[in-house]
Amino acid sequence: MKKILLALSSFVLLFTASCTKEIDDRDVDVSKPVYLQESYWMLTSLIENLDYGNEESLDKEIFPFLDDCIKDNVYEFETKSDFSVAEHHLKCNANNPDKTNYYYSISNKDSYIKIWSNPDDIDNSIYMQGEITTINTKKFTIKTVHYNESTTKTEMRLYTYETYLVKPKVKN
Repeated sequence: MKKILLALSSFVLLFTASCTKEIDDRDVDVSKPVYLQESYWMLTSLIENLDYGNEESLDKEIFPFLDDCIKDNVYEFETKSDFSVAEHHLKCNANNPDKTNYYYSISNKDSYIKIWSNPDDIDNSIYMQGEITTINTKKFTIKTVHYNESTTKTEMRLYTYETYLVKPKVKN
């Protein structure tokens, strides 16, 4: 019995020692920009609270009420600064482009995202900005909070995106 255990231990030791050191020494980038670039994303939930500052105001799931042409859009973080929204099967307006390009940045220790359309006038071309949270490897949320001057209320929206398709790995 001791010989079997010794042989098994030797096999396990030999197997683990044969793993290449190259793999063990690689730096792994787990930053949000890299993580987000690995998949195509779709909006799967949109929760809204139109009086977020009021404790009695309730969050409402409004995703089911969105137009199908919005529900089927595909979101892609192409590089560490380029973002796009592609019309998938349906367009809300036939004259809209198939794909709209944006720019983005993630800051505050990977907790805040800003997406904009004009690099020469970022603050006046915001598409979305807010707190970004990773739920798991296939889901993340963006929480936007802004003051609505016409209603004098603070509004909150929580967008949940899930992996639509994992991008194929490109071999170097």
